[in-house]
Amino acid sequence: MAATDGTDEWTVTLTETGYEWTAGPVDGAVGREVAVRASAADLYLLLWRRLPPDDRGFAVSGDGDLLDFWLANSPI
Repeated sequence: MAATDGTDEWTVTLTETGYEWTAGPVDGAVGREVAVRASAADLYLLLWRRLPPDDRGFAVSGDGDLLDFWLANSPI
């Protein structure tokens, strides 16, 4: 996830025990499977399921089904 109105970026990685959040890109990570770019406010609303990922404010690249799965199965 990357904010278009700043330099903030976050990486979410699936681990054996759940999801792990990291500020910024992860060194040595294999290519991202899905990326989301939007304003920080819209990313926040996406995480809280207040805006859908196909909303006008999001640029989603990669596996959109993975993003949908993550949103449906990760508690905030």
